[in-house]
Amino acid sequence: MSDQKSPISDFLEDLTCPVCLEIQRDCKIFQCGNGHLICEACYVKVSDCPVCREKLVKPGPRSLFAEKAIKSLPVPCPHKAFGCGLESSSSDEVASHGTTCTYRPVSCPVAQCNSSSITAGSLLGHLMKLHGTKEVRVDGNVVRLDFPLEIKADAELASIATIVPFNGQLIIAVFAKKRHTYYSWIYSFENELQ
Repeated sequence: MSDQKSPISDFLEDLTCPVCLEIQRDCKIFQCGNGHLICEACYVKVSDCPVCREKLVKPGPRSLFAEKAIKSLPVPCPHKAFGCGLESSSSDEVASHGTTCTYRPVSCPVAQCNSSSITAGSLLGHLMKLHGTKEVRVDGNVVRLDFPLEIKADAELASIATIVPFNGQLIIAVFAKKRHTYYSWIYSFENELQ
């Protein structure tokens, strides 16, 4: 195995701001006299090029080529670290996808659960495996999933939660009773049932 970097990784490294260590898509890109690139947010904060230490001219020359090259790069889903492989050259498409991505991290609706590595796509499995969720099916279709909630902070509060698939979303309704008062609240997760 070779330790050499690919030409693409070299190119991406050259487009990376040496101050914030990011490839900034939505700002001006400036350059020093030797051509080293610095994003606009960082350029205003430094007086010397962080790569070659050349004194920067203010306002400095922009690198229109770098700005155009950066805009043509595919944008990964913000949940790439959790396993999503989506990439698109449209920032709007990635932003829209990010809100419904099955790899986005979510919190378990069970108050006592401390699991921190739950994704939207694994929430249902998590609830079934760790919290005793039971499926209720009608004609082979899941119509709801029930699971008991244990609320340790208040022994007099009895509660149950129901998960109802609706329009590609998981709607979690929690119903509770304490003495003569009834409570309910709803969680919504955009997620395809698998």
